[in-house]
Amino acid sequence: RQFFSSVFRTLDLGLAMAMTGNRVLKDIKLLLENPVVGVVIVDDIENPMNFDAFITGPEGTGYDGGIFKVDVDVPAQFPMKPPSIHFTTPIFHPNIADFDGYICLDLLDQEWYPSITIGNCLEAIHGLLSDPNPHSPLNGAAAQIYLHDREMYRKTCQTWTYHFANGSSPVQEYEAKIWRMMAQGKTKKAAISRLTDRRWEE
Repeated sequence: RQFFSSVFRTLDLGLAMAMTGNRVLKDIKLLLENPVVGVVIVDDIENPMNFDAFITGPEGTGYDGGIFKVDVDVPAQFPMKPPSIHFTTPIFHPNIADFDGYICLDLLDQEWYPSITIGNCLEAIHGLLSDPNPHSPLNGAAAQIYLHDREMYRKTCQTWTYHFANGSSPVQEYEAKIWRMMAQGKTKKAAISRLTDRRWEE
């Protein structure tokens, strides 16, 4: 009896994993055939349970022109559980942790339901760049700057995008401060992080 119980558990697990894999492949196929604005994935994904996607910066924001890589990790329980998605490209945003790229987004947490696709998740993340929620921050400094100095927020996002996400538009007044701090021995990332924390006061 114990043997058969173990066999059935193995079969159930195998069936669940097969269903998960089929659903993931369906989501990826849907995303390739019906691209989402601001989202890019490659068509030769080796491991559909863990792959990279790219979010392009929305026009008219401080992220404009940037290309941000995100890591998509799909759990074995998908779609009953949401995928884990985090930024691997450094980004300045109230709802994205600056140390590990974790994203605070209800769709990936308490508002998740099984009919949501991976494409829906990536589309929501792209939308979050245009419409942050400073009242539920993972990056407190970004939230405070967003709330109290919108122009500094835009310039700070633009600076991070220029240096880390292949953006094309540097903020000249910030560039001079970055290079002066780097001349003191700071790395570029450390200089930008320090100046951001100081609200660009040297």
